[in-house]
Amino acid sequence: METNGARDDDTRVACAAVIDPAWCALARREPAAKEQCLAIASDDGARAFVLAMSESAARAGVRRGQRVHRAKAIAPSLLVRVEDPHARASARAALYDAAMSLAPAIEPDEDRVFLDARGVRARHESERGFAAALSRACAKMGLLVDVAIASGKRTARALTTNGPLVSRAHDDEGLVSVAEDDEDARAKLGPRSIAALGLAPSLVEQLEWMGLRRVADLAKLDPAELSQRLGDEAAQAVRLARGEDRSPILRKKPEDRFEERASFEWEIAESEPLLFLCKRLMASGLARLVCRSLSSREARVSFALRGGGSHERTITVGAPTRESAVWLRLLRASLEAAPPPDAVVGARVVWTPCAPRAMQLGLFDPPGPAPERWSLALARIEATVGEGRVGAACAPNTHRPGELSLAPFDPSAALSPASVELARIALVLHVFRPPKRAKVRYEHGSITALVTDGHAGRVVRCAGPYRRAGHWWSEPFAQDSWDVALEDQTLLRVAYDGRTGAWTVEGRYE
Repeated sequence: METNGARDDDTRVACAAVIDPAWCALARREPAAKEQCLAIASDDGARAFVLAMSESAARAGVRRGQRVHRAKAIAPSLLVRVEDPHARASARAALYDAAMSLAPAIEPDEDRVFLDARGVRARHESERGFAAALSRACAKMGLLVDVAIASGKRTARALTTNGPLVSRAHDDEGLVSVAEDDEDARAKLGPRSIAALGLAPSLVEQLEWMGLRRVADLAKLDPAELSQRLGDEAAQAVRLARGEDRSPILRKKPEDRFEERASFEWEIAESEPLLFLCKRLMASGLARLVCRSLSSREARVSFALRGGGSHERTITVGAPTRESAVWLRLLRASLEAAPPPDAVVGARVVWTPCAPRAMQLGLFDPPGPAPERWSLALARIEATVGEGRVGAACAPNTHRPGELSLAPFDPSAALSPASVELARIALVLHVFRPPKRAKVRYEHGSITALVTDGHAGRVVRCAGPYRRAGHWWSEPFAQDSWDVALEDQTLLRVAYDGRTGAWTVEGRYE
Protein backbone atom coordinates (compact mmCIF):
# COMPACT_ATOMS: atom_id res chain seq x y z
CA MET A 1 0.00 0.00 0.00
CA GLU A 2 1.38 3.39 -0.96
CA THR A 3 1.36 6.29 1.51
CA ASN A 4 2.31 9.78 0.29
CA GLY A 5 4.63 8.32 -2.33
CA ALA A 6 6.46 6.05 0.15
CA ARG A 7 5.75 2.56 1.39
CA ASP A 8 4.62 2.03 4.99
CA ASP A 9 7.70 -0.09 5.73
CA ASP A 10 10.10 2.60 4.45
CA THR A 11 11.98 4.83 6.86
CA ARG A 12 10.06 8.05 7.46
CA VAL A 13 11.59 10.62 9.76
CA ALA A 14 10.20 13.92 10.97
CA CYS A 15 12.44 16.71 12.19
CA ALA A 16 11.30 19.72 14.24
CA ALA A 17 13.84 22.53 14.54
CA VAL A 18 13.30 25.61 16.69
CA ILE A 19 13.47 28.75 14.61
CA ASP A 20 15.82 31.25 16.24
CA PRO A 21 16.31 29.26 19.47
CA ALA A 22 17.77 32.13 21.53
CA TRP A 23 14.76 34.34 20.85
CA CYS A 24 12.17 31.59 21.37
CA ALA A 25 13.73 30.71 24.75
CA LEU A 26 13.22 34.31 25.90
CA ALA A 27 9.78 34.80 24.35
CA ARG A 28 8.56 31.55 25.92
CA ARG A 29 9.22 33.02 29.37
CA GLU A 30 8.35 36.64 28.53
CA PRO A 31 5.65 36.93 25.84
CA ALA A 32 5.66 40.73 26.23
CA ALA A 33 9.20 40.81 24.77
CA LYS A 34 7.71 40.39 21.28
CA GLU A 35 6.29 43.92 21.47
CA GLN A 36 9.56 45.55 22.60
CA CYS A 37 12.58 46.82 20.72
CA LEU A 38 14.83 44.20 22.25
CA ALA A 39 17.97 42.25 21.41
CA ILE A 40 19.64 39.24 23.04
CA ALA A 41 23.38 39.55 23.60
CA SER A 42 25.91 36.75 23.81
CA ASP A 43 27.29 38.06 27.13
CA ASP A 44 27.66 41.28 29.09
CA GLY A 45 31.24 42.00 28.01
CA ALA A 46 32.54 44.80 25.82
CA ARG A 47 32.81 42.52 22.77
CA ALA A 48 29.31 41.04 23.08
CA PHE A 49 27.34 40.57 19.86
CA VAL A 50 23.67 40.23 19.00
CA LEU A 51 22.29 36.67 18.95
CA ALA A 52 18.64 37.48 18.20
CA MET A 53 16.26 40.42 18.15
CA SER A 54 12.59 41.29 17.99
CA GLU A 55 10.78 42.42 14.84
CA SER A 56 10.78 46.06 15.91
CA ALA A 57 14.53 45.88 16.57
CA ALA A 58 15.08 44.36 13.13
CA ARG A 59 13.07 47.16 11.52
CA ALA A 60 15.29 49.67 13.35
CA GLY A 61 18.37 48.16 11.68
CA VAL A 62 19.63 45.70 14.29
CA ARG A 63 21.13 42.55 12.76
CA ARG A 64 22.41 39.24 14.06
CA GLY A 65 26.15 39.25 14.65
CA GLN A 66 26.40 42.99 15.25
CA ARG A 67 28.36 44.23 18.20
CA VAL A 68 26.03 45.38 20.95
CA HIS A 69 27.51 48.89 21.07
CA ARG A 70 26.96 49.20 17.31
CA ALA A 71 23.34 48.01 17.63
CA LYS A 72 22.71 50.61 20.37
CA ALA A 73 24.11 53.33 18.14
CA ILE A 74 21.72 52.31 15.35
CA ALA A 75 18.69 51.97 17.67
CA PRO A 76 19.09 54.21 20.77
CA SER A 77 15.91 52.80 22.36
CA LEU A 78 17.16 49.23 22.09
CA LEU A 79 16.84 47.05 25.20
CA VAL A 80 19.55 44.42 25.59
CA ARG A 81 19.16 41.15 27.50
CA VAL A 82 21.94 38.65 28.04
CA GLU A 83 21.10 35.12 26.95
CA ASP A 84 20.05 32.88 29.84
CA PRO A 85 21.45 29.36 29.35
CA HIS A 86 18.85 27.98 31.77
CA ALA A 87 16.01 29.33 29.62
CA ARG A 88 17.64 27.75 26.55
CA ALA A 89 17.86 24.36 28.26
CA SER A 90 14.25 24.62 29.41
CA ALA A 91 13.11 25.42 25.86
CA ARG A 92 14.89 22.32 24.58
CA ALA A 93 13.21 20.16 27.21
CA ALA A 94 9.84 21.63 26.20
CA LEU A 95 10.57 20.74 22.56
CA TYR A 96 11.29 17.12 23.52
CA ASP A 97 8.08 16.96 25.59
CA ALA A 98 6.03 18.17 22.61
CA ALA A 99 7.64 15.53 20.41
CA MET A 100 7.01 12.70 22.91
CA SER A 101 3.34 13.66 23.07
CA LEU A 102 2.98 12.64 19.39
CA ALA A 103 5.56 9.93 18.71
CA PRO A 104 6.70 6.88 20.69
CA ALA A 105 10.33 7.17 19.56
CA ILE A 106 12.39 10.36 19.32
CA GLU A 107 16.03 11.41 19.08
CA PRO A 108 16.89 14.73 20.78
CA ASP A 109 19.56 16.85 19.07
CA GLU A 110 20.05 20.17 20.89
CA ASP A 111 17.54 22.62 19.33
CA ARG A 112 16.15 19.89 17.04
CA VAL A 113 14.31 16.66 17.63
CA PHE A 114 13.79 13.72 15.27
CA LEU A 115 10.65 11.58 15.38
CA ASP A 116 9.72 8.21 13.90
CA ALA A 117 7.00 9.16 11.40
CA ARG A 118 6.11 5.70 10.14
CA GLY A 119 2.41 4.92 10.25
CA VAL A 120 1.29 8.44 11.21
CA ARG A 121 -1.73 8.17 8.90
CA ALA A 122 -3.32 5.89 11.50
CA ARG A 123 -3.96 8.99 13.66
CA HIS A 124 -3.61 11.81 11.14
CA GLU A 125 -5.03 12.29 7.67
CA SER A 126 -1.60 12.65 6.11
CA GLU A 127 2.04 13.26 6.91
CA ARG A 128 1.44 16.98 6.41
CA GLY A 129 -1.35 16.77 9.00
CA PHE A 130 1.07 15.09 11.41
CA ALA A 131 3.65 17.82 10.77
CA ALA A 132 1.01 20.48 11.41
CA ALA A 133 0.00 18.77 14.67
CA LEU A 134 3.64 18.72 15.77
CA SER A 135 3.96 22.41 14.94
CA ARG A 136 0.84 23.20 17.00
CA ALA A 137 2.10 21.13 19.95
CA CYS A 138 5.34 23.11 19.96
CA ALA A 139 3.43 26.39 19.65
CA LYS A 140 1.53 25.52 22.85
CA MET A 141 4.91 25.29 24.55
CA GLY A 142 5.82 28.76 23.25
CA LEU A 143 8.11 27.51 20.47
CA LEU A 144 7.94 28.24 16.73
CA VAL A 145 9.42 25.36 14.75
CA ASP A 146 10.18 24.26 11.23
CA VAL A 147 8.90 20.71 10.64
CA ALA A 148 10.08 18.50 7.80
CA ILE A 149 9.35 14.86 6.93
CA ALA A 150 11.54 12.83 4.60
CA SER A 151 12.81 9.30 3.99
CA GLY A 152 15.94 9.83 6.11
CA LYS A 153 17.14 11.76 9.12
CA ARG A 154 19.77 13.79 7.29
CA THR A 155 17.33 14.85 4.59
CA ALA A 156 14.71 15.89 7.14
CA ARG A 157 17.35 17.89 9.00
CA ALA A 158 18.46 19.66 5.83
CA LEU A 159 14.86 20.66 5.06
CA THR A 160 14.55 22.51 8.38
CA THR A 161 16.23 25.74 9.42
CA ASN A 162 17.26 27.62 12.51
CA GLY A 163 17.14 30.91 10.61
CA PRO A 164 16.16 34.32 11.98
CA LEU A 165 12.69 34.46 13.45
CA VAL A 166 11.84 37.88 12.07
CA SER A 167 12.03 36.63 8.48
CA ARG A 168 9.79 33.63 9.15
CA ALA A 169 7.34 34.87 11.77
CA HIS A 170 4.37 35.15 9.37
CA ASP A 171 5.35 32.42 6.89
CA ASP A 172 3.10 29.68 8.22
CA GLU A 173 3.30 27.57 5.06
CA GLY A 174 7.09 27.57 5.26
CA LEU A 175 7.00 25.90 8.67
CA VAL A 176 5.96 22.52 7.24
CA SER A 177 7.78 20.64 4.48
CA VAL A 178 7.08 17.06 3.38
CA ALA A 179 9.32 15.28 0.87
CA GLU A 180 7.14 12.45 -0.44
CA ASP A 181 9.93 10.69 -2.37
CA ASP A 182 13.55 11.12 -3.43
CA GLU A 183 12.76 13.34 -6.40
CA ASP A 184 10.60 15.60 -4.26
CA ALA A 185 13.38 15.84 -1.66
CA ARG A 186 15.90 16.72 -4.38
CA ALA A 187 13.65 19.48 -5.69
CA LYS A 188 13.11 20.96 -2.23
CA LEU A 189 16.79 20.80 -1.31
CA GLY A 190 18.01 22.23 -4.61
CA PRO A 191 17.75 25.98 -3.85
CA ARG A 192 19.36 25.64 -0.43
CA SER A 193 22.97 26.33 0.47
CA ILE A 194 25.35 23.38 0.70
CA ALA A 195 25.90 24.26 4.36
CA ALA A 196 22.28 23.21 5.04
CA LEU A 197 23.25 19.57 4.47
CA GLY A 198 25.14 19.48 7.77
CA LEU A 199 28.46 18.52 6.20
CA ALA A 200 31.85 18.93 7.83
CA PRO A 201 33.10 22.55 7.57
CA SER A 202 36.26 21.44 5.77
CA LEU A 203 34.22 19.63 3.10
CA VAL A 204 31.91 22.61 2.67
CA GLU A 205 34.96 24.84 2.18
CA GLN A 206 36.39 22.51 -0.49
CA LEU A 207 33.08 22.32 -2.36
CA GLU A 208 32.69 26.10 -2.31
CA TRP A 209 36.28 26.43 -3.58
CA MET A 210 35.19 24.27 -6.51
CA GLY A 211 32.39 26.79 -7.24
CA LEU A 212 29.52 24.77 -5.74
CA ARG A 213 27.14 26.97 -3.79
CA ARG A 214 23.72 25.28 -3.98
CA VAL A 215 22.58 21.75 -3.28
CA ALA A 216 21.31 21.51 -6.87
CA ASP A 217 24.85 22.08 -8.13
CA LEU A 218 26.18 19.28 -5.95
CA ALA A 219 23.43 16.86 -7.03
CA LYS A 220 24.59 17.07 -10.67
CA LEU A 221 28.03 15.60 -9.92
CA ASP A 222 29.03 11.96 -10.23
CA PRO A 223 29.54 10.59 -6.70
CA ALA A 224 32.19 8.07 -7.84
CA GLU A 225 34.37 10.73 -9.48
CA LEU A 226 33.95 13.15 -6.56
CA SER A 227 34.89 10.47 -4.02
CA GLN A 228 38.23 9.97 -5.83
CA ARG A 229 39.11 13.60 -5.19
CA LEU A 230 37.46 14.35 -1.83
CA GLY A 231 36.73 10.95 -0.29
CA ASP A 232 33.68 8.88 0.58
CA GLU A 233 32.11 11.69 2.59
CA ALA A 234 31.81 13.77 -0.58
CA ALA A 235 30.08 10.87 -2.38
CA GLN A 236 27.60 10.58 0.51
CA ALA A 237 26.99 14.33 0.23
CA VAL A 238 26.04 13.92 -3.44
CA ARG A 239 23.59 11.14 -2.63
CA LEU A 240 22.13 13.28 0.15
CA ALA A 241 21.72 16.19 -2.27
CA ARG A 242 19.78 13.84 -4.56
CA GLY A 243 17.46 12.86 -1.69
CA GLU A 244 18.85 9.30 -1.54
CA ASP A 245 18.93 9.05 2.23
CA ARG A 246 17.57 6.30 4.49
CA SER A 247 19.33 7.13 7.74
CA PRO A 248 17.09 6.16 10.71
CA ILE A 249 16.79 7.88 14.05
CA LEU A 250 18.73 6.69 17.09
CA ARG A 251 16.10 6.29 19.77
CA LYS A 252 16.93 8.18 22.94
CA LYS A 253 14.58 8.97 25.80
CA PRO A 254 15.30 12.32 27.43
CA GLU A 255 15.47 12.52 31.19
CA ASP A 256 12.04 12.95 32.76
CA ARG A 257 13.05 16.03 34.73
CA PHE A 258 10.51 18.82 34.88
CA GLU A 259 12.65 21.76 35.92
CA GLU A 260 12.37 25.46 35.20
CA ARG A 261 15.23 27.72 36.14
CA ALA A 262 16.02 31.39 35.63
CA SER A 263 18.72 33.89 36.58
CA PHE A 264 17.52 37.39 37.38
CA GLU A 265 19.23 40.50 36.05
CA TRP A 266 18.63 42.33 39.32
CA GLU A 267 18.36 41.48 42.98
CA ILE A 268 14.86 40.90 44.38
CA ALA A 269 14.18 41.52 48.05
CA GLU A 270 10.37 41.79 48.05
CA SER A 271 7.93 38.90 47.80
CA GLU A 272 5.58 40.41 45.18
CA PRO A 273 8.16 40.83 42.36
CA LEU A 274 9.58 37.43 43.28
CA LEU A 275 6.14 35.85 42.93
CA PHE A 276 5.66 37.62 39.60
CA LEU A 277 8.82 36.03 38.17
CA CYS A 278 8.07 32.63 39.72
CA LYS A 279 4.66 32.73 38.06
CA ARG A 280 6.38 32.57 34.66
CA LEU A 281 8.48 29.61 35.72
CA MET A 282 5.47 27.75 37.05
CA ALA A 283 3.39 28.40 33.95
CA SER A 284 6.17 27.06 31.71
CA GLY A 285 6.76 23.95 33.81
CA LEU A 286 3.09 23.09 34.23
CA ALA A 287 2.60 23.44 30.46
CA ARG A 288 5.21 20.71 30.03
CA LEU A 289 3.33 18.46 32.48
CA VAL A 290 0.08 19.02 30.59
CA CYS A 291 1.81 18.16 27.30
CA ARG A 292 2.96 14.83 28.73
CA SER A 293 -0.47 14.12 30.32
CA LEU A 294 1.11 14.24 33.77
CA SER A 295 0.43 16.12 36.98
CA SER A 296 2.24 16.83 40.23
CA ARG A 297 1.60 17.09 43.94
CA GLU A 298 5.06 18.24 45.03
CA ALA A 299 7.36 21.04 43.87
CA ARG A 300 10.79 21.93 45.20
CA VAL A 301 11.55 25.64 44.97
CA SER A 302 15.12 26.88 45.36
CA PHE A 303 16.20 30.53 45.47
CA ALA A 304 19.78 31.59 44.70
CA LEU A 305 20.80 34.26 47.22
CA ARG A 306 22.84 37.39 46.69
CA GLY A 307 25.59 36.43 49.12
CA GLY A 308 25.92 32.91 47.72
CA GLY A 309 24.19 29.72 48.70
CA SER A 310 20.54 28.88 48.25
CA HIS A 311 17.27 28.83 50.17
CA GLU A 312 15.03 25.83 49.47
CA ARG A 313 11.50 24.81 50.34
CA THR A 314 9.06 22.06 49.33
CA ILE A 315 5.45 22.77 48.40
CA THR A 316 2.92 19.95 48.48
CA VAL A 317 -0.69 19.75 47.33
CA GLY A 318 -3.40 17.52 48.76
CA ALA A 319 -3.98 15.92 45.34
CA PRO A 320 -2.17 16.10 41.98
CA THR A 321 -2.93 19.34 40.16
CA ARG A 322 -1.69 21.29 37.14
CA GLU A 323 -3.34 24.60 38.01
CA SER A 324 -0.78 27.38 38.16
CA ALA A 325 -2.97 29.53 40.44
CA VAL A 326 -3.00 26.82 43.13
CA TRP A 327 0.79 26.45 43.14
CA LEU A 328 1.26 30.21 43.17
CA ARG A 329 -1.05 30.68 46.17
CA LEU A 330 0.78 27.95 48.06
CA LEU A 331 4.13 29.57 47.23
CA ARG A 332 2.80 32.92 48.44
CA ALA A 333 1.75 31.38 51.76
CA SER A 334 5.16 29.71 52.08
CA LEU A 335 6.99 32.98 51.43
CA GLU A 336 4.84 34.80 53.95
CA ALA A 337 5.66 32.20 56.59
CA ALA A 338 9.41 31.99 55.85
CA PRO A 339 10.82 34.61 53.43
CA PRO A 340 14.33 34.13 51.99
CA PRO A 341 17.07 35.43 54.32
CA ASP A 342 18.70 37.57 51.63
CA ALA A 343 17.97 39.14 48.26
CA VAL A 344 17.24 36.61 45.49
CA VAL A 345 19.19 36.54 42.20
CA GLY A 346 17.76 33.35 40.69
CA ALA A 347 15.06 30.72 41.09
CA ARG A 348 14.53 27.07 40.25
CA VAL A 349 11.35 25.00 40.41
CA VAL A 350 11.43 21.19 40.10
CA TRP A 351 8.19 19.21 39.92
CA THR A 352 7.81 15.58 40.91
CA PRO A 353 5.60 14.12 38.14
CA CYS A 354 2.74 11.72 38.86
CA ALA A 355 -0.48 10.54 37.25
CA PRO A 356 -3.36 13.05 37.17
CA ARG A 357 -6.00 12.82 39.88
CA ALA A 358 -9.05 10.74 38.98
CA MET A 359 -12.14 12.94 39.06
CA GLN A 360 -14.64 10.10 39.56
CA LEU A 361 -15.89 9.96 43.16
CA GLY A 362 -16.86 6.78 44.99
CA LEU A 363 -20.48 5.68 44.79
CA PHE A 364 -21.06 6.12 48.54
CA ASP A 365 -18.43 8.80 49.29
CA PRO A 366 -19.87 12.12 50.46
CA PRO A 367 -18.76 15.21 48.52
CA GLY A 368 -16.06 17.29 50.15
CA PRO A 369 -13.89 20.33 49.45
CA ALA A 370 -11.37 20.13 46.64
CA PRO A 371 -7.93 18.87 47.75
CA GLU A 372 -6.40 22.09 46.39
CA ARG A 373 -8.46 24.08 48.89
CA TRP A 374 -7.36 21.77 51.70
CA SER A 375 -3.71 22.40 50.80
CA LEU A 376 -4.19 26.15 50.65
CA ALA A 377 -6.00 26.20 54.02
CA LEU A 378 -3.27 24.07 55.64
CA ALA A 379 -0.57 26.34 54.18
CA ARG A 380 -2.25 29.41 55.66
CA ILE A 381 -2.59 27.71 59.06
CA GLU A 382 1.07 26.71 58.96
CA ALA A 383 2.04 30.29 58.14
CA THR A 384 0.26 31.32 61.35
CA VAL A 385 1.33 28.62 63.84
CA GLY A 386 4.76 27.84 62.41
CA GLU A 387 6.43 25.42 60.02
CA GLY A 388 6.18 21.73 60.89
CA ARG A 389 3.27 22.20 63.34
CA VAL A 390 0.40 21.24 61.01
CA GLY A 391 -0.47 17.71 59.87
CA ALA A 392 -2.08 14.44 60.84
CA ALA A 393 -1.02 12.97 64.18
CA CYS A 394 0.70 9.61 63.98
CA ALA A 395 2.63 7.36 66.36
CA PRO A 396 6.42 7.62 66.02
CA ASN A 397 8.73 4.63 65.96
CA THR A 398 9.68 4.82 69.64
CA HIS A 399 8.48 3.75 73.12
CA ARG A 400 9.36 7.09 74.71
CA PRO A 401 6.32 8.41 76.61
CA GLY A 402 4.55 11.44 75.23
CA GLU A 403 6.19 11.31 71.80
CA LEU A 404 4.11 12.44 68.81
CA SER A 405 4.90 13.09 65.17
CA LEU A 406 3.01 14.70 62.31
CA ALA A 407 2.47 13.26 58.84
CA PRO A 408 1.18 15.16 55.79
CA PHE A 409 -2.57 15.48 55.99
CA ASP A 410 -4.42 13.43 53.36
CA PRO A 411 -8.13 14.31 53.07
CA SER A 412 -8.83 11.13 51.13
CA ALA A 413 -7.88 9.06 54.20
CA ALA A 414 -10.59 10.64 56.36
CA LEU A 415 -13.10 7.94 55.40
CA SER A 416 -10.69 5.04 55.03
CA PRO A 417 -11.69 1.65 56.57
CA ALA A 418 -9.03 2.07 59.26
CA SER A 419 -10.47 5.39 60.41
CA VAL A 420 -13.98 3.91 60.49
CA GLU A 421 -12.80 1.06 62.71
CA LEU A 422 -11.14 3.52 65.08
CA ALA A 423 -14.39 5.46 65.33
CA ARG A 424 -16.07 2.37 66.83
CA ILE A 425 -13.67 2.20 69.81
CA ALA A 426 -15.63 3.14 72.95
CA LEU A 427 -12.69 4.30 75.11
CA VAL A 428 -9.89 6.69 74.17
CA LEU A 429 -7.18 8.43 76.17
CA HIS A 430 -7.32 12.21 76.31
CA VAL A 431 -3.64 13.09 76.77
CA PHE A 432 -2.71 16.08 78.92
CA ARG A 433 0.04 18.22 77.43
CA PRO A 434 1.99 18.88 79.53
CA PRO A 435 1.23 16.11 82.04
CA LYS A 436 -0.30 17.26 85.33
CA ARG A 437 1.79 16.92 88.49
CA ALA A 438 0.23 14.68 91.14
CA LYS A 439 0.57 13.54 94.75
CA VAL A 440 0.12 9.79 95.13
CA ARG A 441 -0.24 7.37 98.03
CA TYR A 442 1.56 4.20 97.02
CA GLU A 443 1.12 1.14 99.25
CA HIS A 444 1.99 -2.53 98.70
CA GLY A 445 2.80 -2.06 95.00
CA SER A 446 -0.47 -0.26 94.24
CA ILE A 447 -1.83 3.30 94.16
CA THR A 448 -4.45 3.86 96.86
CA ALA A 449 -5.10 7.64 96.64
CA LEU A 450 -4.36 10.51 94.25
CA VAL A 451 -4.51 14.31 94.25
CA THR A 452 -3.96 16.37 91.09
CA ASP A 453 -5.29 19.47 89.38
CA GLY A 454 -9.03 18.86 88.88
CA HIS A 455 -9.12 15.36 90.36
CA ALA A 456 -8.71 13.95 93.87
CA GLY A 457 -9.94 10.93 95.77
CA ARG A 458 -9.46 7.34 96.78
CA VAL A 459 -8.48 4.82 94.11
CA VAL A 460 -10.97 1.95 93.90
CA ARG A 461 -9.27 -0.01 91.10
CA CYS A 462 -5.67 -0.01 89.86
CA ALA A 463 -4.00 -1.84 86.97
CA GLY A 464 -0.27 -1.82 86.43
CA PRO A 465 2.53 -1.05 86.43
CA TYR A 466 3.36 -0.99 82.70
CA ARG A 467 7.09 -0.43 82.46
CA ARG A 468 8.89 1.31 79.60
CA ALA A 469 12.61 2.06 79.31
CA GLY A 470 15.05 2.71 76.52
CA HIS A 471 17.40 5.04 74.64
CA TRP A 472 20.18 4.36 77.13
CA TRP A 473 22.71 5.40 74.46
CA SER A 474 21.40 8.97 74.01
CA GLU A 475 18.55 10.32 76.18
CA PRO A 476 17.49 7.44 78.46
CA PHE A 477 14.02 7.17 79.93
CA ALA A 478 12.37 4.84 82.48
CA GLN A 479 8.71 5.07 83.39
CA ASP A 480 6.04 3.01 85.14
CA SER A 481 2.37 3.62 84.27
CA TRP A 482 -0.93 2.66 85.97
CA ASP A 483 -4.55 2.88 84.93
CA VAL A 484 -6.62 3.90 87.97
CA ALA A 485 -10.31 4.41 88.68
CA LEU A 486 -11.37 7.00 91.31
CA GLU A 487 -14.45 6.93 93.49
CA ASP A 488 -16.29 9.26 91.07
CA GLN A 489 -15.72 6.78 88.19
CA THR A 490 -12.98 8.90 86.62
CA LEU A 491 -10.39 6.82 84.74
CA LEU A 492 -6.84 8.23 84.69
CA ARG A 493 -3.43 7.23 83.39
CA VAL A 494 -0.81 7.83 86.14
CA ALA A 495 2.95 7.67 85.54
CA TYR A 496 6.07 7.53 87.71
CA ASP A 497 9.43 8.71 86.29
CA GLY A 498 12.12 6.43 87.70
CA ARG A 499 14.91 8.95 86.90
CA THR A 500 13.39 12.03 88.56
CA GLY A 501 11.01 10.40 91.09
CA ALA A 502 8.08 12.57 89.87
CA TRP A 503 4.44 11.43 89.73
CA THR A 504 2.24 12.78 86.92
CA VAL A 505 -1.18 12.23 85.39
CA GLU A 506 -0.71 11.64 81.66
CA GLY A 507 -4.36 11.70 80.62
CA ARG A 508 -7.99 10.84 81.18
CA TYR A 509 -9.96 8.01 79.56
CA GLU A 510 -13.15 9.17 77.86
